[in-house]
Amino acid sequence: MEKNLSQNQDEESDFQLMMNNIALPVFNIERFALHDGLGIRTVLFLKGCPLHCPWCANPESQSAKPLLRYQKEKCAGCGRCEAVCPHQAVLLDPENQHYLVNRNLCTGCGKCADVCLNQARSISGQTMTLNEIFHVVLKDEAYYQATGGGLTLSGGEATLHAQSLIPLLKALKTRKISIAIETCGASHLENFKLLLPYIDQWLFDLKSMDSKSFQEATGGNLGQILETLTFLAHQKPDAITIRMPLLPGFNDNPETMAKIAQLMKSLGLHQIDLLPYHTLGIHKYEELGRPYLFGSVKAMPWQEAEPFESYFKSQGVDCRIGG
Repeated sequence: MEKNLSQNQDEESDFQLMMNNIALPVFNIERFALHDGLGIRTVLFLKGCPLHCPWCANPESQSAKPLLRYQKEKCAGCGRCEAVCPHQAVLLDPENQHYLVNRNLCTGCGKCADVCLNQARSISGQTMTLNEIFHVVLKDEAYYQATGGGLTLSGGEATLHAQSLIPLLKALKTRKISIAIETCGASHLENFKLLLPYIDQWLFDLKSMDSKSFQEATGGNLGQILETLTFLAHQKPDAITIRMPLLPGFNDNPETMAKIAQLMKSLGLHQIDLLPYHTLGIHKYEELGRPYLFGSVKAMPWQEAEPFESYFKSQGVDCRIGG
């Protein structure tokens, strides 16, 4: 008996050590989210994604590294950033006396952001231990229990961090907290197999049914994504919601809708959320010093999604606009 107690204490100590030693690249934690799974949820946004979608609303998530965001209209031209930059990545624009960024030299160390008086500079991305994340999630435990909510893993592509996430998910399951994940499916199948026992809801992003155009736009392998979706559908079909961003000129056509409806029927999937394209993330590209390659496309009014909603419903698919 004493031996078993001692063994349990050792195992608990090892688990706590693991929770404190494993860190993840986080760029945001959103509490009281209502559109990322059932109930009231906390959304953990992790950095790193294998795709490079030109319409991405969170471009800061694509790289796993910390990135400097710079709002030049806030720059007072004080020069404090230039004085502390260890890599000479701060440049003075002689025309308007603003300090700019040499992205080839910037490492995202954050020293310039620390001294910026007007918060013109900020770092997107920080490392957080599993224990730190765990205690943030627990802050709203009562709301999860009351509404059927919980934690939603998002990104980036959260499945890239599958191995590191397992201790956190185990700890949450001991508290009976629901776990959902938003995924583009563009990750090794083994990552999904690792996560499968812990995930209650799969919010599966499906952007296209044309392999060539999908690869050209995002760099992704549609075949790999459909293989992953098929695997998950054979395991937990009722736990999967397809999420389809409606992208003008890319997938907002009857042919694509028909192919997705057919695929869902063949896999026994019944729920799809249509997400009309918006332009809310455009300003982030300028702050990161990157061009917005989908910039000429206008946001899609929700009314333009209604015919697609009606079509899916006519095919026996439970469809809604928004998530």
